[in-house]
Amino acid sequence: GINAEYMGERAVRGRASNYIGFCMSGQTPMGHNEVEYPADAQARLGKHGAQVFFMRAYYLSGNSRSGAAEDVEDFKWVPKADLKDHLNPKMWASLEELLLD
Repeated sequence: GINAEYMGERAVRGRASNYIGFCMSGQTPMGHNEVEYPADAQARLGKHGAQVFFMRAYYLSGNSRSGAAEDVEDFKWVPKADLKDHLNPKMWASLEELLLD
């Protein structure tokens, strides 16, 4: 079967391309968040929302380049202290307690 580690790696590679080197530090999620889609997305997708699973990984090298998913407009490296300013409040609340100091 497919495990969470494989799905996490596939998600990174699919969104950011194969130019980012990283190492997953486990096979199970360290947390998750339930996301409710806006009404227009619910109608378009036929789904109420999704579950987002957080996997611990360590950045090794590289960057996202051409070849990233078409719906990725841009990305940025953000210090942990500034993440709150770049995430929606519900996602930040789920993620904040999982981050290491």
